[in-house]
Amino acid sequence: MEKRIFLAYNSRSGDAGFKDRLHRFVEVFQQNFLLEINDIVGINLENRLKHLKSDNDTFIAAAGGDGTLNSLVNAMMLNGLNNPVMLIPVGTSNDFATRLNMPENFLALNNLIHERENINLIDIGKINDGYFINVCACGFLTSVPYETPEDLKNLVGKAAYYLKGVQKLTELKPIPLEVKTPDQSIKEEFCLFLILNSGRAGGFSDITPDSLLDDGQFEFLGIKYTGVYEMFTALVEVFVNKNWNSDENIVYFRAEEMKIQSYNTEKTFMTDIDGEKGPELPLNIEVQKQALPFVFDPKNKPIQGR
Repeated sequence: MEKRIFLAYNSRSGDAGFKDRLHRFVEVFQQNFLLEINDIVGINLENRLKHLKSDNDTFIAAAGGDGTLNSLVNAMMLNGLNNPVMLIPVGTSNDFATRLNMPENFLALNNLIHERENINLIDIGKINDGYFINVCACGFLTSVPYETPEDLKNLVGKAAYYLKGVQKLTELKPIPLEVKTPDQSIKEEFCLFLILNSGRAGGFSDITPDSLLDDGQFEFLGIKYTGVYEMFTALVEVFVNKNWNSDENIVYFRAEEMKIQSYNTEKTFMTDIDGEKGPELPLNIEVQKQALPFVFDPKNKPIQGR
């Protein structure tokens, strides 16, 4: 069967320069693949994928950041597709592609996808009626990605997130949460919580260093709402020192299912899903174990538990 690549690229991601590299992408991959190229800005990606069938010889490539990947994963899951996915990291935030060790160089990518051992089934998160691939977050800093102007993201990259985040330091507010898993129930006020697949978020690596991508569990990491000093100490422990198990104000556990709701029904709390605006609380989260195959580079840190 002839091999194909369906490329979904975001012409606005990162420095918006991927469209200028399209000719090189075509030059490298057309030697071995039939190519279908789609700029996803302004299109219904779910509808655009409807003509595809699940098979191992049709790769679905995503060129963009985590938000682009989120759109693609949702479109694939809603269409029942399980084709191998290849990420091309060109967005401002490429946490998931970085976790998979994906190179930006097209020749290196071409070499990876010709080896079947470089394809591994990856867990996907089902959240209410949608899906996420890397992180679900709520609270402090989580509104930064979608409140940061696209032009500012493209101009200064990750620094745009941090510049915007500084403005949020005086806006810490409690999130009264009840979190239930098959094994426990927690009732607590948080200033921030993350549900992680890859262990990376917002450009920070190894937030949860033991994260695996195919083990059927996600990591919950929450910082309790206490005094300002205590909260920032906990934030430093998590994001700088990578030490989430030494502070009583940090809540960490792993689970395959989570039900999260606020016990303050008078307020609404928005979430951030893979760097994009997500649903309001409450959340019903289920890990879809090994739901989609992804191309990865097996160097450095392993992604799988097998």
